[in-house]
Amino acid sequence: MYENNQYIPKWDNNFQQYICTDERPSSTFWQQNRCVLEISQEQYEVLLNEIKKEAEKTKNRNPNLQKDDSKMISLEILRKNLYYNSTPIGINGYKIFPHIHNCVTWVIQRLSDIGIEVINTDEWIPDFPILDNLKENLNTIKSLHSIFLKFQNIDDNLQSVKGARAFITWTRSMLDNNYICYVNQENLEKKIQTFCKKNIENQRYYESIKKFYDKASQLKSIYNKLNLCLESITNKFSADIKGDFELIYFDRKDRQIKLLKADNDYEAIAIQDLDLSQKYNNFSVSKFYPFIFIPKDEMISRMLYHKYDYGNISQEYQKDRNEFYFNVLAGEKKR
Repeated sequence: MYENNQYIPKWDNNFQQYICTDERPSSTFWQQNRCVLEISQEQYEVLLNEIKKEAEKTKNRNPNLQKDDSKMISLEILRKNLYYNSTPIGINGYKIFPHIHNCVTWVIQRLSDIGIEVINTDEWIPDFPILDNLKENLNTIKSLHSIFLKFQNIDDNLQSVKGARAFITWTRSMLDNNYICYVNQENLEKKIQTFCKKNIENQRYYESIKKFYDKASQLKSIYNKLNLCLESITNKFSADIKGDFELIYFDRKDRQIKLLKADNDYEAIAIQDLDLSQKYNNFSVSKFYPFIFIPKDEMISRMLYHKYDYGNISQEYQKDRNEFYFNVLAGEKKR
């Protein structure tokens, strides 16, 4: 973390160069200034491999620099070889450095690729002032990820990159579903107005910021609800439990209910109904949980689902219950 990040680049007008001689204060690297995420072995290996590939591609970005001049980098070389312009841009009274945006965008794209929810990979820092809100958004990512880890620690299949990415597909399918997530728009508006006033000059930035924070707020609501659903299961047992999750969601594009599970390599399966004679299906439909949990331990399964083991169920009852449940997942009917 320290190597290659310890210097503060300062522009020298006389030499028309960045001179990197001063080191950042040690507080820069304190633990509270880091965003640390726990990931699986597979996620780590995929991420590391991608970083190595990109490092190999960019290792000769500055072939004209001499070894002795490694701490003196001209602005022109930065612009030409590092893909970004380091000149600060004045927006809304703040100085925004495009290279900070690009570096963060690169990081979050790599994290998204291995199945970590980063809210938005297209435009991640439309907010002002940049540093305060960067920390806030990193804390949001850590919070969302901590809830995902609870699912991952129960279901080993979610340690795969495919499983982690499927989890994101599933949670994002619940966006804009008022029966699953809720955002107080009045409070959201007040928050946005604190760092970007809505006017003609800032209209584009305002809309971008609002879109970002609305999505972040919805994801918080979705993950908090999923956390409550999961705790209603795990809190019944003193020991850790293991099992498989099957993730159910409404595909708005196809207008179909679909299911993601490890047995099908997390490829979406369109489903017409759930067999409620299966106790774990009956439990999820009765509770309006957007997932099915199948414990590895049969004893835990019996303890958890004994009230929902109805045996034979009439087709008419199954049809009505499935329809009601699927409409809630689609956000089309009140419970």
